Amino acid sequence: MPNSNTVTTTPKLVVTAGDLKTNTDLSHLYPQREPLAVEIGFGDGRFLVHLARVYPQWNILGVEIASASVARAYRRLRREGINSVRVHQGNGAYVIREVFAPQSLHRIYVNFPDPWPRKRNTKRRLLQAGFFIDAVGRLAPGGAIELTTDHLGYYEFAIAEAEASGVVTVAEGQPPIGTLSTKYAMKWLAEDRPIYHVQFAPRHHDATPYLIQSSSTMQHARMTGDLSAVELTFPKITQRTEKAVVIIEEAFRSPDGQRILFLAGVEEPQLRQDIVVEVEARAEDILVGIKSFTSPLSTTGTAEAVDTVIDYLSTFGLTLIDKRY
Repeated sequence: MPNSNTVTTTPKLVVTAGDLKTNTDLSHLYPQREPLAVEIGFGDGRFLVHLARVYPQWNILGVEIASASVARAYRRLRREGINSVRVHQGNGAYVIREVFAPQSLHRIYVNFPDPWPRKRNTKRRLLQAGFFIDAVGRLAPGGAIELTTDHLGYYEFAIAEAEASGVVTVAEGQPPIGTLSTKYAMKWLAEDRPIYHVQFAPRHHDATPYLIQSSSTMQHARMTGDLSAVELTFPKITQRTEKAVVIIEEAFRSPDGQRILFLAGVEEPQLRQDIVVEVEARAEDILVGIKSFTSPLSTTGTAEAVDTVIDYLSTFGLTLIDKRY
């Protein structure tokens, strides 16, 4: 009979941007510190389960842009009782560049990525020179990027981009067994299509600077003035800078009039966030800041969202006291 004082903790399988704190310490997500692997574009999660079975000592993160795939993978992980895998809905290139410390990753897997076959869409492909440059700085000695695809055009494109980057070696070979049991691999094999595999390994392991900001303290500012003077009927507010686009379409005032919530969309390279900027009247000032309940990532774009709200409030006579970012 289990001890009544024992507390069983269910691991958090689906992680948000806020969970992937940009201080790069992911120990709060995994039960042990071991090699860390990432699969970008995991589909229904079959390969994640394979990795967890074959390498039980690994910590594994899956990153997928489609919410439906995240849901399917979550159900599969629960069904299989896998505790070493976490899944995240987001942009894989952004996560690789912004979340992980230099030399912290053992493997990056890319299995059957969207080939974006039309020439005008090739810029959307993941494995481009810039990605290889970002990724090699995150790979530990012995680490590598693994690509498996049925699309010859993408395969040749990725190899050309890797060689153009100058930072990786290219080793063509046979796909790992686990990739051949995934949904798309089985489909292509049934159609007798060839499947291609290549491994990209860093030429060197010099730590490259990593471009992250702490998410522990969200940007905020203090203002003074009359919050009741602020009108909430406005056309869409769009603020564009070199680094971000902020769009605010709606705002809501609390029944007591002491708080306004601005709903904002923030778009940055390889990142889209829907956030809430809260304006709260306090005894001595008015606080303007990002609400944390959506677990946003603290970035240049979220700071510019706060600036956009400050500019709007200023048109109604509110005055900026100071900013903490």
